[in-house]
Amino acid sequence: MRLVGLFLVAALLPFSLAVPQDVRAWDGYVVRVEDSNCIAVSDEVNSGKVRARLFFYGIQAPTGKQPMAAQAMAFLQQILPPGTPVTIDEAGEDENGLTRALIQSGGTSINYLLLQRGLAWVDRRRCRALYCRRWMIQEHYAVTDRAGIWGLDLGTPPWQWQR
Repeated sequence: MRLVGLFLVAALLPFSLAVPQDVRAWDGYVVRVEDSNCIAVSDEVNSGKVRARLFFYGIQAPTGKQPMAAQAMAFLQQILPPGTPVTIDEAGEDENGLTRALIQSGGTSINYLLLQRGLAWVDRRRCRALYCRRWMIQEHYAVTDRAGIWGLDLGTPPWQWQR
């Protein structure tokens, strides 16, 4: 019996390490897409009252005048119109005090969708969960398919645009 318990602990341990330790999940509704990296969310549908401004955990989308920033924002506005129900898994704050989160809509990870479309890249400095490896694989597929930002012939890699 003890061996079975030890096996279960060993089998489930990797899953407990897959998500940042201070994750808090809650449901809300999109108020607006603020830019390609941030959405405003409320507790009530179409209330307009913002509970939190959330930045996507583990990824970085182009912003401002960077190439593909407008396309990334337009994609988010298309899939997350105001009133869209979302599930938020807060992953803590970054060094600037910004709340980072995994954002899902209809059971689909929005963070992952942005990577899949080539509209974001994995933030290698902050993405430490086990699923970040899967995200890096998805990013590689976007690179090889030349999707989104990866289809541009840029001399500077996307993760250095903000420097």
